[in-house]
Amino acid sequence: GSKAEASFKNGVLTIRLPQTPEAQAKVKRIEVKAG
Repeated sequence: GSKAEASFKNGVLTIRLPQTPEAQAKVKRIEVKAG
């Protein structure tokens, strides 16, 4: 797709930024503590 995708599972926010094929291969994971 042409827009960013974000998924939240088990306290981890995964963000995919579709910029270049190289960037698509990289997935940024951000740990989020709830509460």
